[in-house]
Amino acid sequence: MPEKLTSQNFHQLASIDGNYFWFQGRLLWVQSLIKRFLSPTQNPAYADLGCGTGELAKLISGRFKFDTTFLVDGHGFETPRLSSQEGYQFINLDLESRFDLQQQFDLITCLDVLEHLKKDREFLSTVRSHLKPEGLLVLTVPAFSSLFSSWDELWGHYRRYSKSELQERLKANGFDILFASYFWSFLFPMAVLRKLSKKQETEFPTVKNGLNRFLIWSSQVELKISRFLRLPLGTSLIVVARPEKKL
Repeated sequence: MPEKLTSQNFHQLASIDGNYFWFQGRLLWVQSLIKRFLSPTQNPAYADLGCGTGELAKLISGRFKFDTTFLVDGHGFETPRLSSQEGYQFINLDLESRFDLQQQFDLITCLDVLEHLKKDREFLSTVRSHLKPEGLLVLTVPAFSSLFSSWDELWGHYRRYSKSELQERLKANGFDILFASYFWSFLFPMAVLRKLSKKQETEFPTVKNGLNRFLIWSSQVELKISRFLRLPLGTSLIVVARPEKKL
């Protein structure tokens, strides 16, 4: 059975946060979609569920000028450094539980977290209760069950998702889907090779500067294409949803 994020995993994530293509590419997609779909509001509040190191939430919060940013995680290794800064609040809790953050948010991000949870449906129901009527959920997950490998198991993943499967789970828990697309299409062949490999490792591969810049540029191209054509495959999936409007 999958295990929770380990200290080794956590510090590996901390070491790549910054200019690494995986971090920058995902950030490009998330920020672009927030800008596109987030409704303007006064005193906006933001929560990043499964915040990890907190660095991505910091960049999103700074870009969109959120008054309050909640950093929510249950890893227990260290309180993100951001929690001591004005405008940030760290909450250590188990995301598998029916948690209550005592307020509703304009934006909730849940980035590569859902696959770590046994009760993903219950979690989505709880997230729905924490969004304002015009609030926005942005989430990313690993894509395609056929790509599930020992790498997923070592990172504590219970599953990977298809686009239709994730959309159905969101709709069943009271969400309207605004956008859904695969991304990292150019990494798909590497994911296939990783599945076929017998190596047992969790390390992200070292990438030279030139290749790193090329991969970030490739993410920018994918993002532009997604405005006109949904990518048919990718190693990850991103969805933007809003609470279903009641008649």
